[in-house]
Amino acid sequence: MSSEARSQAAQFERIFSPRSPWEYAAFCILTFALNKVSNRFPDWADAIFGSLLVLIFILMWWSERHRTRARSQRLTFQVTKEPPARAKGLILLVSPYDPRSQNLRDEKVLLPLMDSIRQKQLSVLADADFVEINLSNSNLRPLMDAVAFHSGEDKLREVWLITTESEKRMQEGEEVKIRGSELAGEILEKFLRFKYGERIVVHREGFTVKAWDYAALWRKAEEIFRTSGYKEDVLLADVTGGTKMMSVALAMACVAPNRKMQYMDSGRDWQGNPLPTGMIDPVVIDVDPILYPSHPEIK
Repeated sequence: MSSEARSQAAQFERIFSPRSPWEYAAFCILTFALNKVSNRFPDWADAIFGSLLVLIFILMWWSERHRTRARSQRLTFQVTKEPPARAKGLILLVSPYDPRSQNLRDEKVLLPLMDSIRQKQLSVLADADFVEINLSNSNLRPLMDAVAFHSGEDKLREVWLITTESEKRMQEGEEVKIRGSELAGEILEKFLRFKYGERIVVHREGFTVKAWDYAALWRKAEEIFRTSGYKEDVLLADVTGGTKMMSVALAMACVAPNRKMQYMDSGRDWQGNPLPTGMIDPVVIDVDPILYPSHPEIK
């Protein structure tokens, strides 16, 4: 039985099964009154009276069903898996770098390679530098694919990279350094400048927040939407990267009308982890039809 059917059955049941003192008292009075009234009529009137009661119950059931269906139609919206329109500005959340390669798990091996990329001029960088750190199979690949999609038809003009700070925490009485995503953001910026040159402007400086400070991230995203110089419908926020809290904070900034999000959808293994190969496609997330169905600018 569906939830709608259960709700209707429960409402119908309350007529015969009162659940409060007032309902019980009303039920007793009604039963007593009907009994007294029925004794004043001939036997043939019982059939008419019973039929009338059945008709009343049918009308009550039909009326409640009609109201429930009308409410559900007002709240119904269709969710389809569609790519977004190509944006002129793209907001990306950057996670700490994960090369997803066993031989690069050791920071003593990985960090010198990343430092080498940071220090090289764009003119001397090569694809081999990024291959060495397994960039195309790392956790930055969805962000790279997002930029590649929106740069089609020379549409994309600017990218904002929101990163997290490294910080120190006390664990079991010892101070432990928790690596943020500043380094990953710097590597991603270097790659985008290397691949797209001056076609795309990359903003990273000034867009670093604490990993747990979702309010600060919301303010950064709000700042981008308000001061970028673009209309809000040509900006897009990608909620794929970052922690779950970062994704929620960025999504909160996209609640205002005409702001849209996207998610990079990829195949996943039985544990829910993205597959290292295969297509990664952007899927638009538009909350306007849900939150603003009567907004004059929402079609």
